[in-house]
Amino acid sequence: GHVGGRFLIKNTRDFNTKYRIELDCVHSYETGSGKDSRQKEDIKWAQAGIAKAVAAENGIRIRFRFDVPENLPESDVERSNNYYFWRLKLSAKLSGIDLNREYKIPVFKTREQSDTINYDLSAQTEEIRAQKGLKSQAAINRGDFSNTVLARVLRYKDEGKQQVFYFPMFRNKLLTLFALIFAGGFGFAAYSINQGFLDEGVMGWFMLIFSIPFALVALFAGIASVYLPLNNLTTILTPRQIATRRRLFIFPVKKDIIPAQDIQRIEIKSSGSTGQGTQMIKHFKLIVHSKNHKKITIAEDIDGEQTAEQLKAFISKRLLI
Repeated sequence: GHVGGRFLIKNTRDFNTKYRIELDCVHSYETGSGKDSRQKEDIKWAQAGIAKAVAAENGIRIRFRFDVPENLPESDVERSNNYYFWRLKLSAKLSGIDLNREYKIPVFKTREQSDTINYDLSAQTEEIRAQKGLKSQAAINRGDFSNTVLARVLRYKDEGKQQVFYFPMFRNKLLTLFALIFAGGFGFAAYSINQGFLDEGVMGWFMLIFSIPFALVALFAGIASVYLPLNNLTTILTPRQIATRRRLFIFPVKKDIIPAQDIQRIEIKSSGSTGQGTQMIKHFKLIVHSKNHKKITIAEDIDGEQTAEQLKAFISKRLLI
């Protein structure tokens, strides 16, 4: 159903300010135990928009409404160490001190619709998304990737007989930072657990075994922190074939070629996400499947499924599939 309401902001008549409303469905859960226990949050769904301000007796009134998907969890009335709650945020840039408020509100599956508030922020969000999608589609159709979110990860050249897609080094700065943090944190944990290993006897061996998972995470994160920034991918399209070349810095790692007549389909596959809530960006890659069950990645680190669909259509058109 609908989730909505009104805010009254007193002693102001500023209708030009943009009042941003954000609604989050949050999973709160406990990690660790005892003194090391921490309550953490995972945002399951979020949406935001600019609310409409109208005159009120003592200031301005802001009205808003969200159309919430049915598959989301309700507010948990009894909160333990693992529960869901809904959070409403109001923010605005004002002269002096900015406005920032947060409220935990009850949200339940009533399927009720609002009769009094027609200002739909969910529709506003979808409209903005659709407009961005149309602009992105037009730019990609022209081969102008510099005016899309693909500019972050893709360098494109049309050389007449072939199209070259280059995914350069250092396109994964945020993931690289996360990998370095994991490598340092888990590496330090493994080192700390094993201090005095030779002097602890049987307990030392037990602590050594206990530290192995920490050391393995540190090892894989360390490898990732090298691979993520230095790997680069080149994809070359011609009417006859699609070829890819993977390098680590300048050193070749892998080459693949699939003739155009052997291409069965192009798959869009999720490759993770960064950020949370309204700031979350889902990443995707394009994988070519051949008739003899060979698979090669031809594009990666694409921000958003809609952009991945548009790039897939662009490539498919040139491969005539």
